[in-house]
This record gives sequence, C-alpha cells and structure tokens, in this order.
Amino acid sequence: MRKKNKYMSTRKVILLTFIISLFAAIVASGIVIFANWISLSKKTINQVTTDTSENLYNQVYDFMQVPYKIAGINHRIIENGMLDLSNENQRDRFFTNIFVSQSKGIYSLGYATVAGEYYATIKNGQGATELIICDASTGWHINYYSTNVDGTRKEFISDGGNYDPRTQLWYTAVLEKGKATYSPVYGHLVMEDLTVSVGWPVYNHENKLEGVISVHLLLGDFNKYLKGAVEAHQGTALIIEKDSHELIANSLDVPNFAILSDNSLQRYEANDIDNEDVQKIYQQYLTNDSRQQVFKGDSDNFFLSTKEINLQGIDWIIIVAIPESVFMKNVYSSMLLSGIIAILLLILLVIGYNFFMTNRLKPIKTLLKSAERFSQGNFKERIDIVRNDEIGLVSQELNKLADKLEVFVSELDETVKQRTEELQRANSTLEESKEALQLILDSAAEGIYGVDLNGNCTFCNLSCLKLLGYK
Repeated sequence: MRKKNKYMSTRKVILLTFIISLFAAIVASGIVIFANWISLSKKTINQVTTDTSENLYNQVYDFMQVPYKIAGINHRIIENGMLDLSNENQRDRFFTNIFVSQSKGIYSLGYATVAGEYYATIKNGQGATELIICDASTGWHINYYSTNVDGTRKEFISDGGNYDPRTQLWYTAVLEKGKATYSPVYGHLVMEDLTVSVGWPVYNHENKLEGVISVHLLLGDFNKYLKGAVEAHQGTALIIEKDSHELIANSLDVPNFAILSDNSLQRYEANDIDNEDVQKIYQQYLTNDSRQQVFKGDSDNFFLSTKEINLQGIDWIIIVAIPESVFMKNVYSSMLLSGIIAILLLILLVIGYNFFMTNRLKPIKTLLKSAERFSQGNFKERIDIVRNDEIGLVSQELNKLADKLEVFVSELDETVKQRTEELQRANSTLEESKEALQLILDSAAEGIYGVDLNGNCTFCNLSCLKLLGYK
C-alpha cells in the first residue's frame, strides 16, 4: 500500500512565506539602519572631539592673547614718552588703572628698566590690588603698597627683600629673543600656581633697550576650561608642553606640579598621572602625531584629537580624548529597544496575518467539504458563494458543473430505468417463447434431440427421454 505524501496546507505555506519574507526584510533593514547609526554616531563622536579641541584652542589662544595685547599697547605709551616714570602719582595710577581694567587671568603687570628699577601692580591672595616699587628709593628692595581708589599709593604693606627684575625669566627671554615673547612656564610660590609672562621690549629713539614691560598670567584657570569642555562627555583633556612633555593643565583635578619642602617647583608629566587610560592617551599621541585618531584603552575605545598652540615662546599641545561608550551606550540601547519593538511587531503581524488568512481562506474549507459530499453521491450539494473573488469564481464554476452532472445523472438514471424495463419485457417474451416451444416439443410422439456444432446436447423432448430409457 502506497504511503500518502505529507503536504502542507496552502494557508501554512503562505503564512510561512510571509514570516520568512518579513523576518528577512526586518533583519536586512535593521542591519542597514544599525550600521548607519553606528557609523553616524562615530562620526558624531569624532566631530565632537574635534570641535572640543578646536574650542579649547580658541579659549586658550584668546586667553594668551590678552597679556600680549596689553603689553603691546602699553609699551608704545612708555616708548613714546607718554608716561613720566619719575612722577610717582602718574606712574602709580597708570599701572593700577591698566591692571584693574584688564584683569582677566592677569595677576600682575609692570615695567623693568635696564637699570633694575621695577614698577608694577599685583593682585594679592585676597584679590586686592597692590603696588610694587623697587628702585633706589626702596634701597632696591621690592616693596608692596596698598592703593587708594584713584590708584595712587596708600600704605606700606611689606618688604620683599632684594629684587632684580633683570634676572627674571620674562626679562631674560626678551633679551635672548630681542622681541616680544612669552617666557617659559614657571611656578609662583605665593599664588601656588603655574605662571607664564609676556615681555615686550621698550626701545628709545636710538633703538637702545630701555626696559621691558611685562604682563604675568596665572594658568590655573586652564584646568577649569578643560574640565568644563569635556565634563559633559566624560572625556579627558590635557595641555602639555611639546618639548618637555610637562603638564600645563588637565581636566582630571590632579596637580600639574608640586612645591617641595625647599620651595622648589616639581613639574609633572602626563605619565605621572595615575590613570592607565590617560597614560595610553598620551602614549598614543607620542607614537602617532595624526590630529584625529581612534584607539582602544583599558576601559573603552577613545576618540583622540590634538591641537597645537604655537606662539612666540609657546609650543603647547592640547589633547582631547572622548570615550566611545558615552555616545554608543545610547545607540546600543536604542538598537536593543528597536530590536524588541521589531520582534513584537513581527509577532503581532504574524498573528494578524494568520487571522486574516484564516478568514480569507475559510471558503476553501467549505469548498472542500462540499466537494467531498458531492463525490460521495450527494449531487444536490452546492457551494455557498461568500465573495466574488477567485475562490468565489471557482465555486460558481463548480456549482455549474454540479448542476450539469446532476442533470446528466438524472437523465442517465431515467435511461437505465427504461432500458431495464425493455430488457425485462424481452426476457419475459423470450421465456414465454421458450415455454411454448418446449410444450410443442413435448407433445410430439417422435423423439427430438438437438445438438450444437460441437456435438453437445442442447435440448430433447419427453419422447426422446423415454426412448433413451429415462423416466
């Protein structure tokens, strides 16, 4: 006996095809969309890193330009003889007023002559403005004075001892360069901060050096700039001297220097920061001078951007590193949420499609049941027309076929009935003829014996039977 071949219903085939097609479409679309999301997010991180380093560069550059411009403007006043240094009140008001009006990040400004005289203003630890005088009148000691509202000298505060401005880094840097320049970074022990100064030479009409005007800048605010720039992105920012690799500022709230017990200054490098990612960031910069990089740290992938600050006497590098996870975490969360939504949507669509197909193909079941009854001989069975679609058209044609078959079967039954009656009548007539013939043969006195072509007896009458001895 042959086994029946297993088959899958049309509804299941259509549903399975729908599920596979929909799943493939969702997966393909998801791959494309998620790949674009990741690519766009990485471009965004890279752009944010670049923009952050660019913004920091602009902030630092603008900050560094303030003392340079102040020195540049006021050296001309002294050089052109517009300031009488021998006039105590005029001199004091000049330096005090400049300092008060241009105090952004500046803690001191002054003027040192080639003779060793030094006149300046300074902001003390409490933020008050003090005058500094160092000349023959002070015995070449550096004396500090409080100031009146009009900027003139008020009261003596303290004597800082012997002082020669010509030995200071900002003065010697100008002598060495022969032009306006920034000094090397040094430490201010009183302010406990790193400092850089701008020195601008003042020449007389014979082009001989008369002195150096200086503007002194504290660098502690750079730490705030860096921290504010990267804090929102959990990034890291450093400013490093390119040649010495020593820290100028950082965003990590770690010290850039230390004041030792002998009041000497110890500068720190990036490698001294106890953070493996920071050390890797710095090493990545040292081994690859590309301005934009991506590298793997211990805890995350980092996007790195660098920007150089090149001024007269200044050669610094700004390093900004932003972790990938800060941005990608939201992307991955969105991807997971989108995947869950897509799966739920797929399930709902499959359920809805299954319900739709079940109702849509329901007439097929009715059609099959009607066909089964019809095949069992119920020629009165007809298919209900539910919809005028393909199934409805097939049902109509089958109903027409059923009508024709019913008529044909009905006519056939009538024909068979007629033929049966005719046959019965013929058989009856034949039987009657046979009986009449037999009666005629039996009434004859002669023996009658009939055989076929093969010699077999086909009939005999009673007389023949008697002659043969049969009773």
